[in-house]
Amino acid sequence: MNTLKRNYPWLLLFGSLIGLNETLVGSLQIPYHSVVLSTITLLLLTLARASFPQKGTSLVIIAIALVFKLSHMGIRECTAPALLCGPAAMAMLGAGYELFASQFTRDRQFSYANGILSCSLTSLVTFGLFGLLQGNVLHIWDPARMQNYIFARGPLTALASSVAGTAGIAFLQAVKNTGLPTLHPWLTRGLLFAIVLSLWVIGR
Repeated sequence: MNTLKRNYPWLLLFGSLIGLNETLVGSLQIPYHSVVLSTITLLLLTLARASFPQKGTSLVIIAIALVFKLSHMGIRECTAPALLCGPAAMAMLGAGYELFASQFTRDRQFSYANGILSCSLTSLVTFGLFGLLQGNVLHIWDPARMQNYIFARGPLTALASSVAGTAGIAFLQAVKNTGLPTLHPWLTRGLLFAIVLSLWVIGR
């Protein structure tokens, strides 16, 4: 918990980036929309977990992202069907990633294998559960769409997010190895808060 409190500006940043992804990219009409959206979210969760490998990190970040998403939806758009779509999928991704990342992280070390397993299993389980929710529980999707979501888009997201997560961890390690000069903590926090504020303004 102390680590989470100490690094809360970074958690705000990651949560805001995921919220912005869901708000802006989520509004685009692009092929494999759910795959692109989920891959970016899982990449950001992987970068955060590799930087701060403590239990609860992913839940805090996804909670911030949900607040970002809901605050930018507006009261009129917060209907039951809308809440059971984007926000529900976000919550399931965050909870799933937290579950698997916590299982695979040992001695606060988050390796390439941790990232691949966390991304792939989160994708498969979350897409499976969300597909069943939309198809068999709420009866919003027809069987063909549900099966495509579970058996095509789920595995594709698992592959894409695993590759993206691996590249993200490699990038973090490369940055750490360069020995970049560190800024004063208060200056770093100030910059982070400025970026977060900008993201919330852009999201509107």
